[in-house]
Amino acid sequence: MKNIALICIIITIIAFNTFGQNYCNIRDFYGDFILVNKMNWKGKEYISTSIKEPDVPNCASALIKNNLKFIEYILTNFSNLKKINEKILPINDSLTLQQIFIEELKKRKLI
Repeated sequence: MKNIALICIIITIIAFNTFGQNYCNIRDFYGDFILVNKMNWKGKEYISTSIKEPDVPNCASALIKNNLKFIEYILTNFSNLKKINEKILPINDSLTLQQIFIEELKKRKLI
């Protein structure tokens, strides 16, 4: 009887380690798949955002790759980009623009 209980405990521990999910926060990888560019059209500047497949594999790569359009939909409609755009529009350096946009986006609760 003790052997059966011991075997059950060992199988349970192995199952938890094998089938358990690792924690992966997609916010840590915003810079890998969100692109931010300053565009000019008819004399007015605006911020353009787009979603791309991550170049570097990470724990969220498959999730991002399989949901590019959905992530773009959420970014466009639920992140309140207007307030972020007003804050970063005066910035001319593209790297700084990208970094500040990502930092502001991470502050948002919804996305």
